[in-house]
Amino acid sequence: MSDRGGYHIQTADSPWVLTGEQASLAAMLLEGWAEAATEQQPEQANDIQSWLETRRQQLDTGASPLP
Repeated sequence: MSDRGGYHIQTADSPWVLTGEQASLAAMLLEGWAEAATEQQPEQANDIQSWLETRRQQLDTGASPLP
């Protein structure tokens, strides 16, 4: 826990796992991460796009790229 800046932060384990049934949700999450990463590091856009394509392929084959 941290009280920096007046915020109280708590962390805990999260047991959720996105399965094939939530593939569209997983895809949206991955795309959002890629978009945010590209905004922060536009010079890495090609690497980020490659990462996203790999994750999309994993989703398409039923291998969840998310815990």
